[in-house]
Amino acid sequence: MDARPELHLLGVSFRTAGVEVREGLAFSPSQAAELVEAARREVAGLEAVVLSTCNRTEFYLAGPADADVVGVWHRVLRAARPGAPALDEACLRYERHGADAFRHLLRVVTGLDSAILGDGQITGQVRRAVTLAQELGSLGAVLSPLFATALRVGRHARAETAIGKGAPGVGGAVAEALRVRHVDTGARVAVLGSGEAARTIARSLLKAGYGQLALSGRNPLATAQLAEQLGCGVRPWGDLDAEVVVAATAAPTPVVETVLARTRLVVDAGFPRQVSPAVGAQAELVSLLALTQVVDAAAAERQAAVPAVEALVEEQVALWRREQERRPLEQAIKQLHVEAQAMAAATAAELAERTGVPVADVQHLIVRQVRRVLHRHVADLRTLQEAGT
Repeated sequence: MDARPELHLLGVSFRTAGVEVREGLAFSPSQAAELVEAARREVAGLEAVVLSTCNRTEFYLAGPADADVVGVWHRVLRAARPGAPALDEACLRYERHGADAFRHLLRVVTGLDSAILGDGQITGQVRRAVTLAQELGSLGAVLSPLFATALRVGRHARAETAIGKGAPGVGGAVAEALRVRHVDTGARVAVLGSGEAARTIARSLLKAGYGQLALSGRNPLATAQLAEQLGCGVRPWGDLDAEVVVAATAAPTPVVETVLARTRLVVDAGFPRQVSPAVGAQAELVSLLALTQVVDAAAAERQAAVPAVEALVEEQVALWRREQERRPLEQAIKQLHVEAQAMAAATAAELAERTGVPVADVQHLIVRQVRRVLHRHVADLRTLQEAGT
């Protein structure tokens, strides 16, 4: 019988490391693909999902019980990022296995482990990580149902509780940052970027009433398409003639090195850091960390929803544990049925040859009797397991 693949989680997040450390383990989709492919060359059948966001980089892995999945992943990771501070032994990275890894994933998807409690942006980020794994062929029998369940629980938590009250994502945090700083809704706002972060932020700002908002992106076509969808303006890349500049890009180096005199507020909502620290001498600079500390009017409601969401998480973990406990017995029962079917076929062929009765008729009679016996004993075995005997 094949050994059941084991579940592992390796990660680093805002809870364990600063932004400089996390930047060293940030992976673009193409970089994540290279990492997964390198590991799969060493471990046949390895399953892997790479979740890399501004607040965390996590590797969800599953592989044969007799394979050193964690050791291989560490080796491949060090080869890909030899200078990453997060790989230093002193770094407070984390490693979880089995039910603990599944519990952590559920907490991430439901927003319980987000820097901004209930952050809804993580759902899209997890979906994109899963899609990439599907494309790479690294989403298999272990991780596929695991992530499907996590996303379903995340939807349920946000639909049935107030954990997502007030759209508490980076977009809402940026809008709140402008509000508490008394930025007039008539101010000119430039959002740099044309990706998902820029979309989320621009939508939140437009909803908050900032009608003089325009997008500025490196890709003119993508920027124009997004602006048309949102109903906002477009500016050439690098046009920072605005009172508020929001960097929502993901370039490897800062895209904002200086701003005009009329700019009073610059928000760095990208990752890695998209605004040079020197800009802080020209205008007020709001960092990504500061955004995570923004508290909106719905914070109390979201906090009150935590026990209910925690209960949903623990319920799913308990179900997963029971499934894992039942799996060896179910595998044995499946194998028993396979062998019984083969025995019935062989016996039917022998009897048919001796008696002249059609083999299909003989096999039908034998299988029916065998199934009756198996059904009774299998039911007893399942009852004993449920009782913990």
